[in-house]
Amino acid sequence: MKIKSNKIIEATEPELMEHYLKEGYDDIYSFREYLRLMVEAGVKIVEEKED
Repeated sequence: MKIKSNKIIEATEPELMEHYLKEGYDDIYSFREYLRLMVEAGVKIVEEKED
């Protein structure tokens, strides 16, 4: 996850899922709606890097 000026600018779906649950957004939005809102806010969703 990349954060700039205290805002998420890039993350994988699993990182966003962790943030979604940790911050309690699951009480407000479905995960798909949360992802849509994050993309609209300018977050770039990237694929997980394989080692």
